[in-house]
Amino acid sequence: MPATSKRPAIAFIFAVVRKLPNSGAELATLAPVAEQHRLIAVQVQRGFVGKGARHAVTTYRRQRFVDHPAFGQACDDARAISGTLLIGDVFGSMRNLEAPDAIHCMKALDALEIDVINALDGRMWTSYATSEKQSLYRAEKTRSQLRGVRIKSGMPKKLAAISIADAHRRQKRAATTLQKNAYRRALALKEVVSEILSSTGAESISASVLAKELNTRGIRSSRGKNWSPTTADRLWTRLKEMEKLDDPS
Repeated sequence: MPATSKRPAIAFIFAVVRKLPNSGAELATLAPVAEQHRLIAVQVQRGFVGKGARHAVTTYRRQRFVDHPAFGQACDDARAISGTLLIGDVFGSMRNLEAPDAIHCMKALDALEIDVINALDGRMWTSYATSEKQSLYRAEKTRSQLRGVRIKSGMPKKLAAISIADAHRRQKRAATTLQKNAYRRALALKEVVSEILSSTGAESISASVLAKELNTRGIRSSRGKNWSPTTADRLWTRLKEMEKLDDPS
């Protein structure tokens, strides 16, 4: 599929700190803020044009980031430019929350009518299966809890590393299952995509045209939503990868 032009994006960065910064310069030096800026910069290099950033920095550990005014403003900004919302670290932003509050955040992201990218891994929010979201949240919470316990009780780092490794294994299994389901879905839509190509008389079409055609036919994405250029592009990529496997020459 031809390369698509870079999409405009608004960045959102959330961090829980011990002390609020007194200036923009001090804000930039905060480790969690600087790290998320780095993650977002990577995504910008991969296909986005940064159009601004909103920061939500708080000392309150139980803050649900989706309820912060800066998050609402970031969503409004992204919607105004028909762009994407780049979140520095989605699951890391939930590490201090109990399960009900984390689920509240997940549902709020599900309800957004804009594309949301987790800058940590470059994935669109709608690409995560429910089980994977829960697994990634638990992995982050485990890391946070183990760090706190280790500080308080002097738990050996090796023991903490083993527990975190177990969380990573669960995360990897969930990701593998999601990938298998995505390829099954692509295979099921292979004939439909072939029909779309035949109707256009072209060997390749843009992601936006493919998304429009799928939506016109009333075909929903795996999340039951309309197709976007990004999700259509991923469908096309999977189909091309399967073609290569069928014809290794």
